[in-house]
Amino acid sequence: MKQSVPCFFLIIVGLRSKMNFNEKHYLVPKLNTMKLCELCKKNEADKTGSHIIPHFLLKRVDNLDGSDKRDLEFGFRIGNGNVKGYFGRSIQPEKLEETYGEVTDELIAGSRSEMIVDFLLCSDCEKKLAEIEHSYSPSIEKFEKTTFKSNDDPQLSTLFWASVFWRASVSGTLAIKLSDEHEELLRIFLNNGLKTEESEADFTGIKYRLLKIEGYQEDRDGFVNFGHNQTNPYYAAIGDQVIKMTFDQDAEKQKVAFFGFEDAMNDAPLNNVENGEQSMPVNHEMLEHAIAEFTMMLAEDFMEVLDNDLDELHVFLGGNGKMDDELKSAIKKNIEQDEIPLGHRYSPEGKTIAIIKAMQDLGVIPKE
Repeated sequence: MKQSVPCFFLIIVGLRSKMNFNEKHYLVPKLNTMKLCELCKKNEADKTGSHIIPHFLLKRVDNLDGSDKRDLEFGFRIGNGNVKGYFGRSIQPEKLEETYGEVTDELIAGSRSEMIVDFLLCSDCEKKLAEIEHSYSPSIEKFEKTTFKSNDDPQLSTLFWASVFWRASVSGTLAIKLSDEHEELLRIFLNNGLKTEESEADFTGIKYRLLKIEGYQEDRDGFVNFGHNQTNPYYAAIGDQVIKMTFDQDAEKQKVAFFGFEDAMNDAPLNNVENGEQSMPVNHEMLEHAIAEFTMMLAEDFMEVLDNDLDELHVFLGGNGKMDDELKSAIKKNIEQDEIPLGHRYSPEGKTIAIIKAMQDLGVIPKE
């Protein structure tokens, strides 16, 4: 079965009127099997509830109604042809019923975001990264009409973005996977914290460019994406922040397509541990174009995976070749119907309901 476009995220808030194919998976915390902290490699990884992307950054994308409080995330995960919702503990039952219909214990148990993980870090390293996040966080709000200095501390700003890419890679829940060499370099860099002079490793090769979307706070349309099978340069889009990270000059010269941001990215200042962070503003239309391209890609992937799944189901039920086009069309039409709540419509459960109804309506299987 096709396994493309894994672990993409798109935010439902503010986008529902713009698309029919909608949007952000989640697991009950696992028991710790005494693994070591991924950062220090010494202490037990005892920390639960770690955010892969810092909360102060992710809340700008998926918090309901633009709130800055915790436990108000509300979105959908899209990947591998499936859509699965997640939501925070403080989302009101009325909102859940509006999106999911009946709110069951099973729904609540599976509502946790995959952007929150357990037993990745030890408590000490979690605090270390939290200090970096706290010190850097005011930079996120800064915006000017021309290229501007968004942070005066070059080591701090590089550490922050290194932590985002490193956690996204080691967590295993997102599409991005740094090379072993780059992942280890960032680990050493982060483990040293702000004391990079104590290491023999050369961190000057860790470079990044940063774009900021103009007018983002007004509507908060956005998405989270870490590219797909990209290897140096690495890209990330998180709300109104778009980042390109590289590790050598050859990669810096490469122009890799990333939802139309690549041209502007090559014009943005190059940042590393030796110079204060500079950001380049880009207009909101660029984000709108990226969302449209992103949405189209996800919709095409969804339909391709659905076609393959239906053909496999047809063979499993004793048929030959591909499923009949009439039956396929009926199933797809059922998926789009409002009879299935939005929160389940594109999920495996929603597709199962649509398949059974279409088969019953066309006499393939008897009605109950």
